[in-house]
Amino acid sequence: MGVRFPPDFVDKVREANNIVDVIGPYTQLRSTGANFMGRCPFPDHNDKTASFSVSEDKQLYNCFGCKKSGNIFTFLQIFNGYSFPESIEFLARRANIALPERDEDPREKKNRDLKESVLSLNRLAASYFANSFQKLPASNSVRVYAEKRGLTPEIVETFQVGFSPDDWQGLTNTMKARRIALPVGESAGLLKKSSRAGGESHYDLFRGRLMFPIVSTSGDVLGFGGRILGEGEPKYLNSPETPVFHKGRVLYGLDVTARFIRSQDEAIIVEGYMDAVALYGAGLKNVAAILGTAFTPEHGKLIRRMTPNVVMLLDGDRAGIQGAERSLPALLAADIRPRGVILPEGMDPDDFLRERGVEALRNEMERAGDLFTLLLTRHWMSGYRATAQDKLSVVEQAASALAPAGLELLEQAMAELFIGEMAKFLDVDSTWVRKTLTSKIAALSGRTPRPVAVLSSAQNSVPSLDPAKAVIGEISRHDEFQTSHSAQILDSASTGPTAMIDLSSVSREELAALGLLLQSKFLMEDLSEATKEWFAAGGAREDHPIAFLLDDPAARKVAGIALRKYGHQPEGFATVAASLLNSIAQPEILSKSLSEALSGMGPGSPIGASAESDRRQMARILNAIQRRRKQVDLDQISRRIREMKSQDENKDLMEKFVIIQRELREIENERRSFDRE
Repeated sequence: MGVRFPPDFVDKVREANNIVDVIGPYTQLRSTGANFMGRCPFPDHNDKTASFSVSEDKQLYNCFGCKKSGNIFTFLQIFNGYSFPESIEFLARRANIALPERDEDPREKKNRDLKESVLSLNRLAASYFANSFQKLPASNSVRVYAEKRGLTPEIVETFQVGFSPDDWQGLTNTMKARRIALPVGESAGLLKKSSRAGGESHYDLFRGRLMFPIVSTSGDVLGFGGRILGEGEPKYLNSPETPVFHKGRVLYGLDVTARFIRSQDEAIIVEGYMDAVALYGAGLKNVAAILGTAFTPEHGKLIRRMTPNVVMLLDGDRAGIQGAERSLPALLAADIRPRGVILPEGMDPDDFLRERGVEALRNEMERAGDLFTLLLTRHWMSGYRATAQDKLSVVEQAASALAPAGLELLEQAMAELFIGEMAKFLDVDSTWVRKTLTSKIAALSGRTPRPVAVLSSAQNSVPSLDPAKAVIGEISRHDEFQTSHSAQILDSASTGPTAMIDLSSVSREELAALGLLLQSKFLMEDLSEATKEWFAAGGAREDHPIAFLLDDPAARKVAGIALRKYGHQPEGFATVAASLLNSIAQPEILSKSLSEALSGMGPGSPIGASAESDRRQMARILNAIQRRRKQVDLDQISRRIREMKSQDENKDLMEKFVIIQRELREIENERRSFDRE
């Protein structure tokens, strides 16, 4: 078709839109002299330092971190996946500029014209509802109710809250006055045709309700939600499906809150617009609401553009739990890491805020565990009695919930952790859990499952990392070792390829070190570089970096396998930890270490935020390991001193005793310096 829009039209659209206003909904921008700065909104850049610059004068953006740059059109093309013509159409609508006529299929033109008419009417309706609210005197019961529900003037303006008068034809008459065809009102879900007067008259669908426009992140009014003021049903009434409104594709409030979700790298998902507005008003601005449906795959794609972290805030009733169960596969399929909070029985987020306050709600969310485990323990294991039938039932319930995401879900790294959690709670083998989940999901989706990998295969053999038995020289090629950066240490006393790694005797400190190592790419890279230096220097087995880090042979074994996997494919680091679980006799131990590593860093310095913070945390753990080592040495020397009768030997032991005491004091001083930070 060639160029759809002439250059002068493109220039007109560009000049009518300010790039700061277009990008603003996606990230918080703050004025810094001539430019605006904020965190990069692009989902493939986890910006922590506000390196994204927008120039209002030049109408350009540039990220100093990921190096993306461009103009208002390229931003929409990259961020929203628009084509160039689609970005022009979007900006033209935003600036109320009519599109030039063009040749197109009659059906396509009819559908496009209807969508444009519905969007135009929705804008008019939003203005009509907002004006109706503003005209009410302060003493009006509607105003009093709104104030009681926390709808401050700022909230009303921000979310364009309005009021639909208790008038059967208020909006209908407004449309007639504007010469808008009433069937458009039907298509928009705002009017209904009356069964009286020959069926030619229409009446308003929304009457006597607080009105909440449902606005897309691009600023289009897609539909409405109405909350009844007194008694009556339905309490909440949403627009029906229309040419522009599909409740499974839109989340309420994102036009206002997307920038906060991106800047805080977390989204709070609630079940209705009143809850979303209540949280926003209480200062929890990174919130969005589903509208009478479960969280869908389209919702997942929408949120995943902004953050992979979601907290589902669930009403304290059975419907809330069931909604979470329906939402879980869509969340996981979108590569989102969902956590969940179930509020007390009979309470929704708005109730909780009014009765207990925002700090109590913040505390609940900070303690929130992953949504899968919440459903496992609070729903699927309800009435669990640990019988064989109960165990099978729990796994089958989980499979039924996860089935909409398909068998591909079980290939995700997170699935391995979930399988480990389920095996731990049910006291069964994780291989059985995976096999049962796979067969059940396959049956529900009508697909043939791939064979579950068995641990007896040669590729799953587990090498030992005990330096007392290991022989580094068995690695045949120097170049291959340097390429993989492997820490593989072959165990001549291996029990065979089916041997599982037993972590039951590993100390708490070493498990913490192992968990942190497997969660931090910075630390794994450090270990890889140290291994290369050790190999180049011809170091002894006992001087290997893993031997310095860990004492227990099983812990060393796990670290060595992880290092080898990382060396072969550094870009796949995120899957390394999960891939180890099938090699562990007690996968729940490793799962717990991984979870504690994530939670132990605190909200201000998450793992992976910087190499400095990860190294500092590892230094704390190593300090604890060194304290334990020195204390063991001290106890051994004390016992030998008591047993020795030779004065000379006692003198030597006493000198060692004093040296170790001095070293222990230095380690204690280092620990206290950590505690003061």
